[in-house]
Amino acid sequence: MARTIGVLAMEHIAVGLVDDHQLVGATHIFPDKHSEFDCLSEMHAEEIAQGIAREIVSVGGGQEISAVGIGFPGVIQGGIVEDSPNLQQMKGQRLAAAVAELLRAAKIDAPVHALNDADAVAAGIAATLGHLDHFIRVWTLGSGIGYGR
Repeated sequence: MARTIGVLAMEHIAVGLVDDHQLVGATHIFPDKHSEFDCLSEMHAEEIAQGIAREIVSVGGGQEISAVGIGFPGVIQGGIVEDSPNLQQMKGQRLAAAVAELLRAAKIDAPVHALNDADAVAAGIAATLGHLDHFIRVWTLGSGIGYGR
């Protein structure tokens, strides 16, 4: 079975290992309660990418990973954060490429895809229900309101 890693960013980042459309093991949260930062809005863009990569490596546990998906708030095109009203420091960041480079340094050579967080939630719901051929819409609530399809 293909093992993937899912990442969802809101005020914090949640990272989990997915096997056969099911979450396997514990979800890792970054920054955790021991961090000097309360939430992502206080961090530099590079620290966010490094934290995401660090949690992916931890969740992966040395297993072969076939892909990584990152759901991130804002307008995401081609793995680039074109705009993120709640995390303005991320505007213009090549998030997918930055995380992929950090993962390669950690000996994980998996494709990294970044997309809007609400779109990622909609895709996850569709995959879990076996409805990838259906139109799924969701509203998400976090630091802002998101719409995904």
